[in-house]
Amino acid sequence: MNTNARLNSMPIGTPFTLREIMTFLGILLYMVLINKGEYSNYWGTQVEDSSFGGSSVGLDNIMTIRCFKQLRQAFTFQYVPPDRPNQDQAASIRPLLNLLKSTGSKCVEVGRNVALDESSVASRSKFAKPLVLYNTMKPVGKHHFRIYMLCCTTSWISLNLRLHCRSTISDRLAGVTTPETAQALTEDSELSESSVIRQCVLEVVCPVYWSRRVVNSDNNYTSVQLLEALRVKGLYSGGTVRKSSAHFPRYVLTEKKKCSRGTSRQAVSSSHIIVAASWFDSAIVSVIFSAVSSTLTTVQRQIRFVADSPWRTGTPSRRYKKLGMVLVDVARANGFLTRKLVVNLSADRGLHRNYMVQLIAELFTGKWKEAPSEGVMRFTDTRPTNAASPQPPMSAVWSVGSSGVDGVAGSP
Repeated sequence: MNTNARLNSMPIGTPFTLREIMTFLGILLYMVLINKGEYSNYWGTQVEDSSFGGSSVGLDNIMTIRCFKQLRQAFTFQYVPPDRPNQDQAASIRPLLNLLKSTGSKCVEVGRNVALDESSVASRSKFAKPLVLYNTMKPVGKHHFRIYMLCCTTSWISLNLRLHCRSTISDRLAGVTTPETAQALTEDSELSESSVIRQCVLEVVCPVYWSRRVVNSDNNYTSVQLLEALRVKGLYSGGTVRKSSAHFPRYVLTEKKKCSRGTSRQAVSSSHIIVAASWFDSAIVSVIFSAVSSTLTTVQRQIRFVADSPWRTGTPSRRYKKLGMVLVDVARANGFLTRKLVVNLSADRGLHRNYMVQLIAELFTGKWKEAPSEGVMRFTDTRPTNAASPQPPMSAVWSVGSSGVDGVAGSP
């Protein structure tokens, strides 16, 4: 961030510190909870002063508005020189993206079922062609960014993700796996000979290879070829399929004009251990699976927790800032869901809001420094070595189960 400000001749005065950056993120989260319109309304005399009398709380004692504007202007996750070869379109946010990949399944015991789906983020610009997709059917608008997500259906935690952009496997796995593993995945003949969508699925589910888990997906991804490709990788799969899907048994398909509501057909391939079925309800539904699957709701629940997002405030002008803040939301949602597994909060109301309030307080006061870091965050830990913290910070990494994903065995 300081490099970005220096090379772009931004008048920042003294270099930014890590605590100022964390306070800046806390202010963005505070703006999500307390909506006062444009960000300048959070400083100076507040509306509550004239309405109720007395003195209300503004952000003047937390950070000056001048410092906030400078941070907002210079904020970046990684500085990319303009003359750098344009090989990775997400190079500006790649460290954060790969950090989420490497820590997604570390602190939880992944359940038997996982779900694969895409998440769309609205884009006001239609010119970022390597990153933006055009789809008039999406509720977020015609142009949007797309993130492919793999989530645990038990805890709803995001395990792996991939941003739709032009990049290589080596870029997407830098810091996530060893260079040898990334090179082996690049040279994988099964992956290179598959269609584009199957390549995407096989890469996203890579963290759960050989674990015999069940991958649930919708008709955008599910096909007979995908089930066979996942079986080779030690995974089961299932989901809805399209009527025109290749190799789906045609005699199983039902037609509206030739059957009544409630009609169903099914077939079993004993050689491939695949079950196909089709039935007529309000519409024709066709499914195919190599294991018993549950309903696909995990990614939608993850998106619901990401709905209150810092990128909705401050309107960052560059698409990389927006995408980076979306990834911060994914990390925040993972932290909230992980905490729910450890702390019994069933009797509380407004769980997510309370979590946000305490997280904001920690970002303002600097208590985030007490969180276990595993060497990922670089800061000076000022906590005494013999001091016992009575209440771990909300930003701490909660260890729920084993960090591996190879503990599930057997067939469904």
